[in-house]
Amino acid sequence: MINTIISLWYVWVTLFAIGLVAGYNLDKFIKKPKKEQIEAIKKWLVKACIEAEAMWDDDTGYMKLLETYGWFVEKFPAIATIVSFETFKSWVDEALEEAKKLMEEPAVAWYINKQ
Repeated sequence: MINTIISLWYVWVTLFAIGLVAGYNLDKFIKKPKKEQIEAIKKWLVKACIEAEAMWDDDTGYMKLLETYGWFVEKFPAIATIVSFETFKSWVDEALEEAKKLMEEPAVAWYINKQ
C-alpha cells in the first residue's frame, strides 16, 4: 500500500499543483472588486454565447440561454447562487451585443457554421 502511494508520487504532485493553481485563480478572482468580477463574467459570457450559437440553430434562443446558464453554473457555482436568473439574462443580453459584432468576423462565422 505505502509502496503504491510512493510510486505514484507524480500523481500527488500533479494534483497538488492543479489545486494550487485553481486556488490561486479563485483567490485572485474573489479579491477583485465586484465590478471587475462582473466584467470578467460578462467577457466570459461573450464566448459562451458564441459557443451556444455554434451548437444550436438560429430559432432556439431560449435553448441557447439555458445552455449558457448551465455553463455559467458550472464555471461560477458560488456566484450562480447569488445572481438571479433575470440578472443573468440581462448580462447575456449585453454579451450578445458584443458577440453579434464578433460573429460578423469571417473567422468566427466560419467557426459557427462548421459546428
